[in-house]
Amino acid sequence: MPFLALIFFILSVTVLAASASAIDANSFNAYATKNSFDLCKCDSSEESIIIENTGIFPAAYTLTPNSNNKWISLTSDSFILGPGQKAQVNVLVNPECNIKPGKYEIYVDITSGGITKRITQLININLCDN
Repeated sequence: MPFLALIFFILSVTVLAASASAIDANSFNAYATKNSFDLCKCDSSEESIIIENTGIFPAAYTLTPNSNNKWISLTSDSFILGPGQKAQVNVLVNPECNIKPGKYEIYVDITSGGITKRITQLININLCDN
């Protein structure tokens, strides 16, 4: 009987560890330092996104900007964070000079452990004297 108890204990610990890993996979925060900003045509801007691993395990992150805006790029598109670590990724915004003034929405998808979170920012493109 003690052998069966040992087997049951080992299986229980294995299941609990696997469950903790699955729960921990979506343990991250992500936010933009600005939700909206103004920009003149033909100008560029660099805005920040912060990603924080709030879990208890290291995690890999992949960042993807929206593909329909070719004038958006990232300073980093993948990295690994340990528990409690934060990373700052800069979003480089460089709209074309022929863009019409108005409001434009950009986003960056952040994926870790099969979970995707979207950070959205609103850009107000103005016609300015350059």
